Amino acid sequence: MRKFIGYFRLAEACQRPGCPVCRCVNDDSHATGLAMRQIKGEQVLMRIFIGQTDRWERKPLYSALLELFRSKGLAGATVIQGVAGFGPDSIVHEFHLLRLSQDLPVVIEVVDSEEHIDSVLGEVDRMMSGGLITMEKVRVIYYDRGAKP
Repeated sequence: MRKFIGYFRLAEACQRPGCPVCRCVNDDSHATGLAMRQIKGEQVLMRIFIGQTDRWERKPLYSALLELFRSKGLAGATVIQGVAGFGPDSIVHEFHLLRLSQDLPVVIEVVDSEEHIDSVLGEVDRMMSGGLITMEKVRVIYYDRGAKP
């Protein structure tokens, strides 16, 4: 079972009058010029495996990484919270109803061109104190914002 704890896509309409071309996430993205890019064909999937309690400058690391990816104009990222897992220390972290403090696994998936992924790797490495990063080639068949009701 996967629980989605964050989702980001540069593909929502900004709904600003007089802006027929822009498809911004919000007013901040409108000001910075972030808009949806088209990605198709062979791309790269980067997966970042971290813990739920990992931090960067007093905020959750997954949240800081989403902000980084958005600010660098990557096509999108998804944060997925796992229910159980273990890493190099072989300690199993899993969900327990009665346990207050848990360090559940978190996976951040980013799909974009190899050039865009490579451009953020140095900053990602600097922000992480542990974890795992994997990359693989993927074929993007469809990427769009979806229909608005």
